[in-house]
Amino acid sequence: MTESNYLLSRQPIYGSSMNVEAYELQSNQEDEIDDAHIFKTFDDAGLDIFVGERQGLVALTPHDLYQGLWKSVPKSRVTLGYFRNFGPDHEAVRHLNEVARQGYSLALSSELSIETLKLLNAGTNTIKLDVTRYTPDEL
Repeated sequence: MTESNYLLSRQPIYGSSMNVEAYELQSNQEDEIDDAHIFKTFDDAGLDIFVGERQGLVALTPHDLYQGLWKSVPKSRVTLGYFRNFGPDHEAVRHLNEVARQGYSLALSSELSIETLKLLNAGTNTIKLDVTRYTPDEL
């Protein structure tokens, strides 16, 4: 086993009253070789450290999605995000439907076509919103 150095961080996600509702979990790791180690960090004990009682959001790369690395993350504690744009015939549709069938909540790109969204409507219940564009009263 090799030693790897990478940075794990969290970005707050605010609710309508500007309270922290969840945290997006992030890593500076760009090498796919260490992705499995990072996902194993986000088990129940790791999530206790990173997000406490709150939900986590983990953004998936195509590699993470296709290799099933998300399976090591507890579905009751995280939403899995896939923010790439793809069409209804793309292989990501099949993989994301499997994620939803496994009981995970999904956050998806706002750029997806209606046809693609219809194929993925089960399990998608998170909206990515730039709250800096709105005042707290507008949220």
